[in-house]
Amino acid sequence: QILINEMTFLTEGPMGITLTKPKLFGHPLDEVEYYWLVMACLVAALIFVHRVLHSQLGRAFEALRGSPVASDCMGVSVYRYKVYA
Repeated sequence: QILINEMTFLTEGPMGITLTKPKLFGHPLDEVEYYWLVMACLVAALIFVHRVLHSQLGRAFEALRGSPVASDCMGVSVYRYKVYA
């Protein structure tokens, strides 16, 4: 905590990190536009996670979580998917 307070070049010390308002293609966003941008990113992230969990990779991860030995017997490469994780 002391180090963070003393690192004025990175954290502005006890004043905290200051951020500027976000810009999208050079257009500064107000609060409502920023809200919708964040909501769009959230929906995109949820769709991505859903697609990964229902893919072969997601099913292999769930199988490995349950039992690595049973996963190996079913043909899932335990070593490969642990490296992926």
